[in-house]
This record gives sequence, C-alpha cells and structure tokens, in this order.
Amino acid sequence: MIWNEQRILQAIQKLYQANAQLSYNALSRRNQALLSAAAYHFGSYRRAVEKAGIDYAAVLRRPRWSKNLIIAEVKKAKRAGIDLHWSAVTKRRDELARRRSRRSSRGCSARGTAPCTPPGLMPMKSTSTASGIATRSRLS
Repeated sequence: MIWNEQRILQAIQKLYQANAQLSYNALSRRNQALLSAAAYHFGSYRRAVEKAGIDYAAVLRRPRWSKNLIIAEVKKAKRAGIDLHWSAVTKRRDELARRRSRRSSRGCSARGTAPCTPPGLMPMKSTSTASGIATRSRLS
C-alpha cells in the first residue's frame, strides 16, 4: 500500500474506533508500515495521532508521571489505608512502586547498586578506630 496523509489518518482513526491499542510499541509490533509512514509524513507518530483528532495521552499505555502526580497518588493511597512503607510498596509491584523507583533512581547507577551521592559531594567512607567506634569521613 502506498501511504499518503489521508490514508494514514483514516487508518489511525479506524484502529481507534475499533478500540485497538494505538500505543507506539503496540503499533510497532502489529503495523510497522503505518507507524513508519506516520512518522515520515507527519514528523512523528504522535503528531499523526493528534492530527487524526485523537488525544495522544489517551493512547499511551502508561500515563506520564510527574512529581505532583506521584504525590497525589501517595495521598490517595494513604487515604485508602494502603501500607506505604517502602518494603510493602516494593512487594506490591504496583504502578506507584514502579514510578517511585524510576524517579528515585535518577542519577544513581542503572541497577541501583551504587549509592546515590548528590552532585559535588564525595561518597562517605566508614572506618573503624582502635576503640572500635566507626567514623565517617568524605573520600578525598
């Protein structure tokens, strides 16, 4: 099929009306030709979806999270009586836990194994003295 702007928009609208998943990843698995044509003719897949009259946020598989949305979710969970202790959140593996761990791990190692040190500060080093008291000092 030869794609033009009108065919692309019609195909996207038809998929949307059929309640098909229109997220970028879902469409790339099912209809790579449409995805590529949309990006070529409209500059991006997102622009093509918006030009088709569809709210792009509605086709995303996961909502975009911001600090304010995370705070709102935490408050909602607290009002519902959900345990918000870190170990409980990580065991649940719900959306809040996934989003919390992504936001908190920025600037740390990829797997979270290295300690997170604010920029400009050297990591702390624990040393034991002769009396057995541990002291902490900045590495230099």
